[in-house]
Amino acid sequence: MTHFLDAFTAPPVHAVGGLRPAAAALLLSRTRATGWVIVPTREEADQWLRALEFFDGAGDGARADRKPRKLLYPADDGRPWDGASPDPDLGRMRLFARAAGTNTLVVAPAKALLLKVPALESRVLKREQPFRPKQLIEWLTARGYLVVQQVDTPGTVAVRGAVIDVWPMGAASPARIERFDDEIESIKLWDPDGRKKPAVVEKLTLLPMREGTLNAETAERAAAWMQAVMRERSEDAPNLLRTWRRVVEQLRDGVWFSGAEDYQPALGSSEVVTLRGPVHVWEPERVHAELAATAEHVRARWSAMAPDDRPLTRPEDRYALPASVGLTDVIPLTELAALPEQSMSDLRIQKPRVRAEGELAPVVNQLRSWLHQGRAVTLVAQQARIERVQGMFHNAGLDVPLVEPAVALGANRAGTIALTEGSLAEGFVAEDHVWLTADDIFGTRVGGADVASPARTRSRTFREAQRKSFASVQPGQILVHVRHGIGRFTGISRTP
Repeated sequence: MTHFLDAFTAPPVHAVGGLRPAAAALLLSRTRATGWVIVPTREEADQWLRALEFFDGAGDGARADRKPRKLLYPADDGRPWDGASPDPDLGRMRLFARAAGTNTLVVAPAKALLLKVPALESRVLKREQPFRPKQLIEWLTARGYLVVQQVDTPGTVAVRGAVIDVWPMGAASPARIERFDDEIESIKLWDPDGRKKPAVVEKLTLLPMREGTLNAETAERAAAWMQAVMRERSEDAPNLLRTWRRVVEQLRDGVWFSGAEDYQPALGSSEVVTLRGPVHVWEPERVHAELAATAEHVRARWSAMAPDDRPLTRPEDRYALPASVGLTDVIPLTELAALPEQSMSDLRIQKPRVRAEGELAPVVNQLRSWLHQGRAVTLVAQQARIERVQGMFHNAGLDVPLVEPAVALGANRAGTIALTEGSLAEGFVAEDHVWLTADDIFGTRVGGADVASPARTRSRTFREAQRKSFASVQPGQILVHVRHGIGRFTGISRTP
C-alpha cells in the first residue's frame, strides 16, 4: 500500500493541484513548506488555515518557533469604489504577512493579489540609539497610531516625560521606551494586566497600523497627483473640482476619511505584492478564473459610475491586471517530474461520502470497511461536540477512543480508529488514512441540535455590526456610541 506522504519527499513544489484542501494542508505541514499558498476564494483560504493549524498542532513535536507561522493575506471586503473603507484589520493582516520573516506560510485568496499596496515601511528602535521622541510620534501618527493618555490597545501610543509607551501593530503586548537625555536607555515589553514581569529587549520593530502614510508631505503629493488626474478627465467630469477640494481639505487636516483607501496611490507609490519564496497554487485553473472575474468586476464597477462620482484616481493605479501577479507559469503538482510514477488518481485522494441520514448504521459499516482494509480512521470534532459524537458511536456499537492530535497523526495506526479534537472544514480519504470531520458525518446538526444556536447567531451578528474605525462609516448614518449613546455621524474633523 502506498503511504499518502511517501510521494512527496521532493522539495516544496511551486503549485498544488488535484488535492482536497485538508490533504494538501497536511502535505505542506509535513514538509514544513514556506512561501505562499494561493487559493481561489476567501472561504477556502480560511479552510486552509484551519487545516494547517490543526496538522501543525498534530505534528512531529518540533519546537513551535521552528514551525512556519501560518498567516492570512486577505482581500478587502465590500465592493470597489463604494466610498467606504474596508475593515481596518484586513489591511493590518496584509501588512503583518508582508513583514513576516522567511519562516512563514502565507495563505491568500486570488483576488487579494490584484490589490496594489504601498511599499512596506517599518521603524526599528535599539537600545543606546539616538532618539528624538517628537519624530517618532510623527512617524507613528502618520501611519495610523493614536496618541492616548494610557496605552491599552494595539496601535496606541502615550508620552509621559521621558517614557513612551507604544503598542506595535501585530505585537502581543505593548512596549515601554525609556530615554536618558537623547538616547534610548531601555526597551521593555510589559503586560498591561500586570500579571507578568516586564521583559527587557535590545530592539523593537514598529509596523504601520494602516496601508498608507498621511502627513503634510503626502497630502501635498496627493493634491498635485489628483490635479493631474482631474486634468485628464475634465472634459468628461466638469464637477470634479468640488471632489478635489473636499478630499484635499480632509487630507491636509490629517483626516483618514471613509474611502480614503481609494487615494492610496495619490499618497505614495503602490505596487503588486511581492510573493517571496515558493508559491503553492491550489486549483490553478480556478485561481486564474477568480483573478479574471475580479479584474472584470473592478472594470465593470468603474464603468457603471457616473464620471463625476468616480474618485480622483485611476483603476490601474489601485488594481493590477491578472498577468502582473506572477502566476502565469505555475505547474500543477500532477505534472511535476519529481512526482513518482503514480499519479494523484493512483493515490486516491477523495472527498469522504459518509452522511448519517437519519441513522448511523451505514456510517458505522463504512468505517468498519475502511478499518478492515487496513486504513487508519480519524474523526475530528471541536471540543463542544466530542462527547456527543463519541456517545452516538458508542450507542451504534462502535467505540471510538479519544486521543491527542499528535497520536492521531502518528505512525503504526493501520486498522485503528480514533477521535481527536480539532477544527477541519472537511475530511479526505487517502489510501492509508481516512480523516473525517463531524460535519462530514452529521452536517451542522448533532443529535437534532443545531450547532449554531440562536444566542450564538445573535452574538455573531452583534460582532459583525460593530465598527472598528470611523473610516468605515458614512456621514448621515445612525450609530450607537459605546459611551455617548445614539447619534448621527456627521464626519471627522481635527481639533485644534
